[in-house]
Amino acid sequence: MLGEMRQEHEAVGEMLAQLCRAAADYVAPPWAGNSYRSLMKELEGREAEIDSIVLADEVTRRETTSADRRARAAGLDDESVEALFVTTFRTSVEEPA
Repeated sequence: MLGEMRQEHEAVGEMLAQLCRAAADYVAPPWAGNSYRSLMKELEGREAEIDSIVLADEVTRRETTSADRRARAAGLDDESVEALFVTTFRTSVEEPA
């Protein structure tokens, strides 16, 4: 599940990087109108958002790997480890911020 999310985020990040190159680093040309300038600002913000998601995903991956090692060292089998992670993630999503 986490691997799939990471791949999706990286794919979106790559698409935005391609768009950034095509859009001259989101710098609007002098002739651009307000709509074009707004679009460039919005795209630049989305790219920064994706970058932060990918970074957070990397931190989550490291923490998950560490937790997986600890669970297995404690004697949990594959099914128990999966149940632990599913319950933990479900609980964290359901809790109000």
